Amino acid sequence: MPAPLPVFRIIGAAFQFVWDKRARMLRALAVLMVILLVVEHGVTLANDNPLKFVQAFIKMALYCLFAITCHRLVLLGDPGVPDYGLRTWTLRESRYMGWSLVILVVWLLFSFVINSWIVSAFIRDVEAGGRAEAFHSIQPYFYFSYIPVLYIFSRLSVLYPAIALGQAVNAQWAWRITEDNGWRLTVVVCLLPSVLFYLAGLLLRDNATFVENIILELIKFSLLAVEVVALSFSYKHLTETQS
Repeated sequence: MPAPLPVFRIIGAAFQFVWDKRARMLRALAVLMVILLVVEHGVTLANDNPLKFVQAFIKMALYCLFAITCHRLVLLGDPGVPDYGLRTWTLRESRYMGWSLVILVVWLLFSFVINSWIVSAFIRDVEAGGRAEAFHSIQPYFYFSYIPVLYIFSRLSVLYPAIALGQAVNAQWAWRITEDNGWRLTVVVCLLPSVLFYLAGLLLRDNATFVENIILELIKFSLLAVEVVALSFSYKHLTETQS
């Protein structure tokens, strides 16, 4: 059984790693970040445009490359990534993105069920004479139903760093290696990014200058790197302490 995950030590180590390796990470991720900025902000498509799905697919592929680069820098060191980033798409990247798509589809289906449940409960409440305002006050509690699926996704998240290393792993392996550490991983995989991106959102302001927007984007990419690095350290701890 792997030893208990030292959550706060891992989070601290992730921040330290990104700071200490900032020049190396920037060099390896610069091209990806520029392309992501162009795809996200330089191309505006209507929601009903079929190319919107193509754009979303490209963004997911780029973020997969971003995450794989971070995982490999943590787990393999500088030799694990070319100086100016990954240049080819291999089976490794396809498997990484495949799992991302599986989890995304499950998440969308689960969200559809929960939202349908909320709408049905709202309609029944109003038809029974309830006030819409009273329903809205309790609506946030419905979202606690997401906790179990977040827990499951967190336990499966160790697949990502393993796949980034080219390992042949599956969901059964992930479930076994994360036994007794599921909630700790949920803090790292779900709570940490939520807090980080909430704090980043506080930096937003109307009429921001071009320079401010660029700085904010760099901060967002840095926080994303911290999240991925924290998962890498979690994977490393679980695999190294497994008995």
